[in-house]
Amino acid sequence: MQDMSRNDIEVYHYCDAATFGVPPHRHAFYELFCLLSDSFVYHVEGHSYELHPGSLILVRPGETHWPELRGEPRDLERIVLWLNPEFVSSLSIFLPDTLGTLGENLEDAHLIVPEEKTYQVILGLLYSLLYEKNRADADSQYLC
Repeated sequence: MQDMSRNDIEVYHYCDAATFGVPPHRHAFYELFCLLSDSFVYHVEGHSYELHPGSLILVRPGETHWPELRGEPRDLERIVLWLNPEFVSSLSIFLPDTLGTLGENLEDAHLIVPEEKTYQVILGLLYSLLYEKNRADADSQYLC
């Protein structure tokens, strides 16, 4: 699946071998890929990045990307966050410094390797987002 069904954010937690054989592709939204297990090479716009647990890949709309997985298919645990660019832009008045990073400050960089403390905060936020998306009560969309 490479299409957003919502107009704001979507988040998925996977633990499977579905990333094996994924061809190069692009889409019209941001993708934040957080690897939780194993290691492999991830390609984005002609760059190759060694991805390990604790690192993230940020792919901007329209950028060609794909995972390169070698060996026998095996389960990989990961969280994938998709962000609609219009939704991100609508939030920029509230978080100008943070959201500016998505488009300007990381122009040629895709790999993000935060310090352990920062990574744990990011991971906690992703898990909270997953929880709210699965709960889907009246407040969940606002909290997301």
